[in-house]
Amino acid sequence: MQIHNSSGPFLAIVWKDALRQLLALLDNETAFVKHESGDSGQDYLQVINIMSIDQPLSGARYSNAMFSVALPLDVKGYVAEVTDGAKNHLVDMNDRNKWHYTYDLRLREYGILNENGFCIDQIGDAIQYLEDKPTSRRIQAITWQPWVDRHETSPPCLQRLWFQVIDGKLEMHSHWRSRDGFLAAYMNMIALTKLQEKIAHQVGVEVGSYVDISDSYHIYRRDIKSIFSMFALLDPGGYLTKSKFQELCGVQEEAFANG
Repeated sequence: MQIHNSSGPFLAIVWKDALRQLLALLDNETAFVKHESGDSGQDYLQVINIMSIDQPLSGARYSNAMFSVALPLDVKGYVAEVTDGAKNHLVDMNDRNKWHYTYDLRLREYGILNENGFCIDQIGDAIQYLEDKPTSRRIQAITWQPWVDRHETSPPCLQRLWFQVIDGKLEMHSHWRSRDGFLAAYMNMIALTKLQEKIAHQVGVEVGSYVDISDSYHIYRRDIKSIFSMFALLDPGGYLTKSKFQELCGVQEEAFANG
């Protein structure tokens, strides 16, 4: 599998660069991985992806084009879900029609939740460790619970967070087993960098770099037209020329009218 690297000052710049690198694989039809369902729309392009952002809370973190195509309208709600457990009440391991985890629960109440079990507040522990030994290399929080997740149809994509204070700033790394680079990655990064900010504030340091690592960073064939539509709105006549956009997506001149 190819390894792609993107780095830069701001989230949006680096995320778009990672998408552009994935789109470059379109020149080779054999690069698509066939989905086990047989649905060609779910065939996907994938790479090992590493994104490094120097100033994750700075720059333009949103745009109308992103909201219209790639981001949920309730971004604040998703951030609250990840950073404050706003949807923890929806989790019920005994009801297959309800959620079986949230990232907040896995990070703050990791363990076996029953009368004989245990749970660990990994974020609380990380904050304490960062205050006591800020340059330690063992400050991390995990989500994977093998006694549960190996049987789940949709187990957590986020696997691990790693923290260290470097030059007076909190650096955070996130590690993902699988990631939709178009419809999930950016809102994940928005939420996790807000968590990074929250932890940094509690530790009493500034926010440092954010590094994002995915084992399978992918886009689906069914979403490629939407990705090009977003780029046309973000940068009409720039990265994508009108002719190239029309060739790939089959749309006409009016798609660029409001660029």
